Amino acid sequence: MEPTPPITRLAQTRPQLEQQQHQQTAAAQTGLQFASPEEMLRYDAAQTAPPVTVEQRLKDSIAREPRPRRSWWRRLFGGQA
Repeated sequence: MEPTPPITRLAQTRPQLEQQQHQQTAAAQTGLQFASPEEMLRYDAAQTAPPVTVEQRLKDSIAREPRPRRSWWRRLFGGQA
């Protein structure tokens, strides 16, 4: 009786990869339903990354905004600093 050959890592991961691919194609084939257009837009925004140039311009714009002297909650409750 011959000893069984050791299972390679590729052979171990192949079923996992096939299962992941099957899950992805199954998710793509099933239609998603949303309760409102806002939900659909939020889902789409979570799946779509903005272009790098737009992201950089937004970060630059936010960095140029003046900082408030005190935080909103300190102003509301009259805290110091």
